[in-house]
Amino acid sequence: MPYQCSLGELVLAKGGVYPFLGLGTVKFGRSNNVKYPQSFIVPSVDNVKNILNESYSWGIRLIDTAPAYGVSENVLGKVLQVSSKNWVVGTKVGEIFNGEDSTFNFSAEFTFSSVERSLRNLRVDSLDYVLIHSNGDDVNVLSMGVVNALMELKRQGIINLVGISAKTFLGCVKAIEYGLDIIMIDMSFPQVEFSNILKLAVENKVSVIIKKPFNSGYSSPKNVLRRLSVTEGISGVVFGSIDIEHIKDNAKCFFHFD
Repeated sequence: MPYQCSLGELVLAKGGVYPFLGLGTVKFGRSNNVKYPQSFIVPSVDNVKNILNESYSWGIRLIDTAPAYGVSENVLGKVLQVSSKNWVVGTKVGEIFNGEDSTFNFSAEFTFSSVERSLRNLRVDSLDYVLIHSNGDDVNVLSMGVVNALMELKRQGIINLVGISAKTFLGCVKAIEYGLDIIMIDMSFPQVEFSNILKLAVENKVSVIIKKPFNSGYSSPKNVLRRLSVTEGISGVVFGSIDIEHIKDNAKCFFHFD
């Protein structure tokens, strides 16, 4: 059963560094209908094992996945089942990818079944965190059954932390008001809104994860990571990659190894 603590404390407990660097895994599970500038081939289970081992050796302790990431959960489950590494593992609920398009369901019933399916896919008994995979209508999404369902699973000890992958400033504010533990955002917000989100998060002891820090491969990693690693209020950064050299370079930059 998970124990109640912040996301940063979870990462530190696994031997990680805070602020943390996490690995997003959409490329582990699907290559179509993604917004990367270059095409890629989804790696084999053995390749994923190598990627995770290298990531771990460079201080990365968090793996972020989702049902919407194709077969990512299933692949990770196969690797984690035989891994001796101590990972923080989180997934999401709400978005379903059918191989071509995404659909969304934020009902309590679907939330319970989605988490149960993720536990089976990942071959774990509990999850370090589960985020609501918002469709962009954050405020309405938060008013649906998904929040109560996740909070119930948290009370049961099946989930340690609950959050939202949000797309709007008001959604972030509401998430904090609802008592969520984590907000995942990108950096497309106006600077004032971005700063206010971080300030509110610090005041309410909410963890903030930055997603898509390189704008899906369109921004320079070095400058972004250097800045984010010293930005107050950011708990960590999650980026997607299946390139070991790319992962190593990002870790060296973020953790100031070079």
